[in-house]
Amino acid sequence: MLAINCGQITFMQIEILNPILQTQIFSLIFVMAILISIRKKPDKEFFPISLTNELKGVAILAVVFSHIGYFLATDTRFLFPLSILAGVGVDMFLFLSGYGLAVSAIKKTLSPVQFYLKRVIKIFIPMWFVLIAFFSLDWFILHQTYPIAEVAQSFIGFFKEADLFGDVNSPLWFITLLLFYYLVFPLVFKKDHPILSALVLFFGGYFLIDFNFETVWRVNHLHRLHFMAFPLGVVFAGLVVAPKVKNYIQVLRNYLSNKEWLVVLSKLLLASIAFAGFLYFGINSGVGQEPWLEQNIKIITVLSIVILFLLKPFSLRFFSLVGIYSYEIYLLHWPIMYRYDIFYAWLPAGVATACYIGLFVLLGFGLQKLTGLITKYLPFTKG
Repeated sequence: MLAINCGQITFMQIEILNPILQTQIFSLIFVMAILISIRKKPDKEFFPISLTNELKGVAILAVVFSHIGYFLATDTRFLFPLSILAGVGVDMFLFLSGYGLAVSAIKKTLSPVQFYLKRVIKIFIPMWFVLIAFFSLDWFILHQTYPIAEVAQSFIGFFKEADLFGDVNSPLWFITLLLFYYLVFPLVFKKDHPILSALVLFFGGYFLIDFNFETVWRVNHLHRLHFMAFPLGVVFAGLVVAPKVKNYIQVLRNYLSNKEWLVVLSKLLLASIAFAGFLYFGINSGVGQEPWLEQNIKIITVLSIVILFLLKPFSLRFFSLVGIYSYEIYLLHWPIMYRYDIFYAWLPAGVATACYIGLFVLLGFGLQKLTGLITKYLPFTKG
């Protein structure tokens, strides 16, 4: 273990013996978990909840692997190439959030106040539990305190910095951007004009990052890389539920109903293009180039993954399980690994990483249940 002192916090990086071998060990465990979770596709819907959960699972694992491979480990060869898709994972979360909110809003109209009470509070409650836990643990165990202004801002979801080694929970910079869209969404979204609504959200996000608000400038470079994904999810929802699009899809299905060979050929061609796009843009991610270029590359990678998951003829329960608790895992993973490590100090890195994935799912389950106990007694959060 390599200790780095950041103020009062001692950050423990992990030194890995033979990182390539440890990556291979973890990859074997990871692939086995995926393979044994393959099941027949249960849903006939175009974009069911089960698929959304699978994609959330992919997203959170991409973020966790990147944080381990590029920041926790001293050798970036560990978990490569699983560790190169953090930005894609963040964009996937935002894309799915935009999609989910838009589909819900099209099906059921809520006033802005109803929306905030039902949807926004569900972001805050688990975050509050996590913040209370880590502020308390840091104080009692590490004797680390934080400025009162920083503590107060954290509890309202306002994170000005993303210092992996100095903040209480640096990945929460993402929450500020997500909350911006959640707060604006019910004010601008019109279910009869979802694509126009998405354009308003896009320009709202652009204003947020282009205005360079002094209080958020230290994470502005991160917001600049991800502000397009949420509006794009809204566009996707508008296309999926649009009556004209549904009619076109039904006409196409009727035409292809007795042309199985053409269906198979079309799916193979589309999957091949998506897979090629995923490989090329996953490797050539544009990191360090102009923000607009890097963001567009990530968006293409996200869409490639979505297409591949739409086309696959089976479900992947492993990704779905992780995806169910993806938000909770996002809130929990980094402080546990870098300040309160319980596995890397005692186990080979590949095995320790697998153990952490299991632990995060269990903790996510517990946090979700705890959140459910609270929201059960808040009638305005139901639905």
